[in-house]
Amino acid sequence: MINFAEVEKSVRILTHQFANGEIGEKALEEKLLKLIDVAADGNYWMFGHRSGRWFRYDGQSWISDTPGATLLAQAIPSISHEQDNLPDWTSLDWSEVLLHLFVLLTIGGVTYYYS
Repeated sequence: MINFAEVEKSVRILTHQFANGEIGEKALEEKLLKLIDVAADGNYWMFGHRSGRWFRYDGQSWISDTPGATLLAQAIPSISHEQDNLPDWTSLDWSEVLLHLFVLLTIGGVTYYYS
């Protein structure tokens, strides 16, 4: 299944590599062909490296199109709140936080006053 964001990112990287002479035209074409994939709507999609637009294969030809909001939403991974790496705010030493904030504000005030 196609991941629209990843495909677009990959195409832009490949285009940049080609423009800088890091890869040749044949290598570019081969890698671009590998990025054509089917989406949840059953259509094949590709991102145009020259146009910067999306194209959908309608069974006979490639037509310029925009992936619908449903397809784009499927391409964005869901966020699991169980795997958040955020700090546990209840375990913070708030006196230390306030001390650091006071020091920063003091330094900022002195810098502002003397500048």
